[in-house]
Amino acid sequence: TERPLRSRQAIFTLTTRANNVTNAGQRMTWSITSGANRCQLRYPSNGSVQLRAVRTGSCNVRATAAAIAGQWNRMTLNRTYRVR
Repeated sequence: TERPLRSRQAIFTLTTRANNVTNAGQRMTWSITSGANRCQLRYPSNGSVQLRAVRTGSCNVRATAAAIAGQWNRMTLNRTYRVR
């Protein structure tokens, strides 16, 4: 599912500090898998994760959290954003 960012230079909060962990307490790691020249990840001092739209086009963002042996599989969250 694409989530549109309305304009270039827009900043969108992907997650807050409190929500950047799984139910099992594993911290999420964020990365841009494609379109890195269109979007940038930012990590402000408040602990949140933000996505900044740089130029028009699409970018894919992935969040991963490590597995816990014998209890939980690795968590992967993929999102696509379109900058207009």
